[in-house]
Amino acid sequence: MLKETTQEQDRPWKQIIETLFPQFMQFFFPDAHADIDWSRPPVFLDKELQQVTRGSATGRRYVDKLAKVWRIGGEEAWVLVHIEVQAQHDRGFPKRMFVYHYRLFDRYGALVASLVVLADESESWRPDEYRHSLWGVEAGLRFRSVKLLDYRDRWEELEKSRNPFSAVVMAHLKAQETKKDESERLRWKSILAKMLYKRGHKRAEALELLRFMDYILALPEELEIEFKRDLREYEEGQKVTYLSTFERDAMRRGLQQGLEQGQIGAARASVIDALETRFGNAPDAVAKRLGKISNMVRLRDLHRKAILAATLKEFERLLRA
Repeated sequence: MLKETTQEQDRPWKQIIETLFPQFMQFFFPDAHADIDWSRPPVFLDKELQQVTRGSATGRRYVDKLAKVWRIGGEEAWVLVHIEVQAQHDRGFPKRMFVYHYRLFDRYGALVASLVVLADESESWRPDEYRHSLWGVEAGLRFRSVKLLDYRDRWEELEKSRNPFSAVVMAHLKAQETKKDESERLRWKSILAKMLYKRGHKRAEALELLRFMDYILALPEELEIEFKRDLREYEEGQKVTYLSTFERDAMRRGLQQGLEQGQIGAARASVIDALETRFGNAPDAVAKRLGKISNMVRLRDLHRKAILAATLKEFERLLRA
């Protein structure tokens, strides 16, 4: 049986959204895409988003992307893209979207579009607004969301589309469907990879899609070898190849290294979050020292100490020990 962590689902989504952002917007939010001046490249603001979201999210992290774009008329706009990858609803999610939205608006004074892709497996969970009121005073946010499960009934439409995110959605849905069936996953990974050749995607797009599929449709080593053999034979028959076997293996190693780096970064962030939640701040010296630690066992221990330390000075002493 295949076992997958949430982070294994999150990371490929985060990377492909940033790399193919215009195509992402065109596929899921075509009206917004038409209002953006794509001659000016979007600017991704991960550090700015971390400052806004720090301390507001509890539990696991989500795939959040913040991009600054320019509208056709020349105005700046901020696009918050939030990917929900979990198998059950989260009651706190709408409020979190509201908090992110007003913090961004307050901090930067720019219009914010909060866009959500729900990639979970719950048919009934479809959040799109947050409201609260008291004595006739009301505040809230209506955000836009799309549900990937809805595309199961639009498979023929996905097959005909040439937008790379149609392949992304197909791969994601098949990853969910084949979690307990390795041979079926192998079959679909081969089908979808060959589909990229038939569509004639640009090489850069195809490489990103193969990268996404390699991660989200991960296979045990012996089946991965079978997949590579089958794809290599197909490439030889079609006399076309997007990347060599060596390149594909290097790509997989790079993805794994990226995941490990992401885990280390998330562990450091969890320590900072714990300190800020308990003591109101985390000194720059503490953040700098944490930035030099890459041992996950040590970082997990420091997270526990950040939760249990009686004072910030006590934690700093433990950090230096």
